[in-house]
Amino acid sequence: MDQNIKTYRKEIKYIIPYDKALKIREDISATCQEDSHNGDSGYRIRSLYFDSLYNHDYYTKVNGTQVRKKIRLRTYGDSQVYKLELKQKSSDNQLKESLIVSEEDARLLASGDYEVLQSYFDKDIAVRLYSLLTAGLYKPVVLIDYERQAYIHDLYDTRITIDSAVKASEVDFDIENQDILMNPILEDRCILEIKYSGKLLGFISDLLSKYNLNQESYSKYVSGRMIYI
Repeated sequence: MDQNIKTYRKEIKYIIPYDKALKIREDISATCQEDSHNGDSGYRIRSLYFDSLYNHDYYTKVNGTQVRKKIRLRTYGDSQVYKLELKQKSSDNQLKESLIVSEEDARLLASGDYEVLQSYFDKDIAVRLYSLLTAGLYKPVVLIDYERQAYIHDLYDTRITIDSAVKASEVDFDIENQDILMNPILEDRCILEIKYSGKLLGFISDLLSKYNLNQESYSKYVSGRMIYI
């Protein structure tokens, strides 16, 4: 498996009530293919976010800075896939680069040990992540957990996701522990994300109009940092 994954997309987000999310999901299912990982009820995502000594990435988002970044360690449900990701955004445009790491190295990264990245230095993204994490005195700051249902359309590399049951912990960063006590963030609301390259498909524009949705600049990372900031 390629250890260096890079994607360029536009990304737009909407916060929607759970009951409306169910109706939107029905409409999406009629025109898009389900992600192969969905199963019967979607799949779980867990992300551990890192930030600098002075929380630079948090404040660039809160202050509405156009060019900003996030660094996170991500895993999916019961899979043994772990990705250290650098997500860079400029307005609605995003570049996400992912480095696949081993389970053991993921544990070390979650503990704040970034020296393990040196073994991945044949990948440019590993060098850049190591430089950012060490020079900025980055540390793990919040663990975010949620359920996702995803849909894809071949045109314009379109991907639609609905995230629910979002929870966070700012005190326990064990990315593998399923028994962590976590705080709910959105309660009975969901996050609708639409990612695409090129242009937004017409049926998606119609869907947004049908449900009178208003785009929001929402961040799970920022919402999860409720205490220690």
